Amino acid sequence: MAYESKALGTGSNSGAELSEVYDPIIQNTLNSETNFFNKIRRVKGSGDKPRWRVRTGRNNAVGYYAENDVISTGNQTRAKVYGEWKLYKAPVEVTGLEIEAAKASGGELADIYNTEIRDATDDLMVELSTDLFSTGADQTAGTALAGLKRLVDDGTNYATLYSVTRTGSNWVSSGYDATAEAISTARMRTMIKTVLENGANRNTLVFVTSPTQEAKYKDMLEDLQMIQPDASRVGFEGMPAFDGVPIVSTQHCDDDYMYLIDMSVLEIKELLSPTMKPLPTAKDAEASFIRTYLELACLSPNRCYKKINLTT
Repeated sequence: MAYESKALGTGSNSGAELSEVYDPIIQNTLNSETNFFNKIRRVKGSGDKPRWRVRTGRNNAVGYYAENDVISTGNQTRAKVYGEWKLYKAPVEVTGLEIEAAKASGGELADIYNTEIRDATDDLMVELSTDLFSTGADQTAGTALAGLKRLVDDGTNYATLYSVTRTGSNWVSSGYDATAEAISTARMRTMIKTVLENGANRNTLVFVTSPTQEAKYKDMLEDLQMIQPDASRVGFEGMPAFDGVPIVSTQHCDDDYMYLIDMSVLEIKELLSPTMKPLPTAKDAEASFIRTYLELACLSPNRCYKKINLTT
């Protein structure tokens, strides 16, 4: 989509105009990316902090009773938790000379401002996807997203989550194993068994790992397969799965990591969808930035599992 360049310093290129023209392009570009980040459910946020309720225990009064028993009541155990909004930016600036030179040269870079915004959008998705698999912080503003390394842990590496101390068996304590070993079906079944025992939904489970471990998983299966001598197509097609659980690989995951995630308990809280905002400048330039306010939240970390130190 072409856009008539205007000097931001004149004030004629309003924030509303920028948003109207570019926001649909930005959001379409981000949402069309086929990556793990876009597989996570988005939830509209509100307020000065992302807040939500979590279920921390079952209703102990549920069960059988005799005909003349007095019915004792009970309820679920719940808690309120909060995080912090994480602010992300992708700034763009193109000088007047660059804009006019690009117009004169023609070709796909004729509108260099459009090109810069498109590339900045791609860079924003890379940054979000990278931080998704990093550490970040759960209750500290001005930092990166609370990443899976922090959210999925039993307390060995990150003792608390959402101000709750991990005991190894409470709702904030995930499955975790750090044994140095090669990927195996036995380990993957243990991961599945552990999260199912903690209430995970088998239909929403996903293994998430690196391309390195995906390749090793396929190598392991190939050793168990018989390839016909006259076969012209070998290897694997489509997304691999184990015991009915899909295996998703991403270059943003550490090479020796494998997660098992119950996608029903993982959410992206979003206060502000990616949008353009102009930046004032006294220079002969177009300047603006893409911004978004969001946070990654795990409603039941005990329904997820982190395996590290896999052979690479």
